[in-house]
Amino acid sequence: MKKTFLLLLGLTVSLNLFSQFIEKGFSDTTLWHMHSGFVWTSGNGNIHYENIDNYKVILSDTLINDTLYQKLYSIDSGFNIGTAVFEGYFKTVNKKVFYGATPDTMKLMYDYNLSVGDTFRFDSYDNSYEETSYLSKVMSVDSTLINNKFRTRIEFEEFQDTGNFCNAHKNVVWVEGFGDYNYGLIFDYGTIMFCACQPSGNSELQCFSENSVKIVGDCALVTGLKPLEVYDKIYLYPNPAKDVVRFDFDFKTIAFYNLMGVREMEVAGKLNQISVRNFQPGIYFYRVVTHNNKSIVGKIVVTR
Repeated sequence: MKKTFLLLLGLTVSLNLFSQFIEKGFSDTTLWHMHSGFVWTSGNGNIHYENIDNYKVILSDTLINDTLYQKLYSIDSGFNIGTAVFEGYFKTVNKKVFYGATPDTMKLMYDYNLSVGDTFRFDSYDNSYEETSYLSKVMSVDSTLINNKFRTRIEFEEFQDTGNFCNAHKNVVWVEGFGDYNYGLIFDYGTIMFCACQPSGNSELQCFSENSVKIVGDCALVTGLKPLEVYDKIYLYPNPAKDVVRFDFDFKTIAFYNLMGVREMEVAGKLNQISVRNFQPGIYFYRVVTHNNKSIVGKIVVTR
């Protein structure tokens, strides 16, 4: 009885752990260029021109206390990976995407479980002219096909400013893996109001890409570094695999798990290939532990 309980407990832990491996809010490499350009006139009649560009990229995953986080970076206008500066973490659980500068400061960013009539509270983090948050109601929920994948799309009612910044009206449209359909990776009330309140000019998503597939505009990532150094990822090939998987890196251990979180194989040492002939066809996750004790997670498909 005791052994059965321990086995069930182990399976439960494995299921909880690897359900998080499966669920990600964004693709492994996701790039955004958000641009705002506008003209405004000051009190003395002078005309001012201003352009604001934000370049963001998701480059890697990390495991912290057995929870999978995606890491967000700021990057330069050339999408040169050598300039990437870490900003914070995404965590996705049950179609809810959380963001924070640290794992302990995460706030709900998107909730793709919402239905028509539900409300969502948008916080304002850096807009001193406005309220600290704004409650908006869901107008419609449907799906849209992007990059050969159907994704949930949620449209909110128009944002109507109740403060003294402007009389703005703006719809927010979330799309899974995309952010806001028109503006990219924006989510807080202050940013939405900024986009809405431009008296002249435009604010829009200039480019967006996933895993080198261009969806909007042209985001071309310049690496200049080896994949392991940049992405905190290790790639096994071929993928899909039939008989063996190969790699050209050193590691402490590598373990393979099925979708139920059950470990199929674990090996240690210096190898350059592993046989998967005894695996049933399907999707498997692998966890590599490097010599500096970093855990790196990936996915591979076995076929016949």
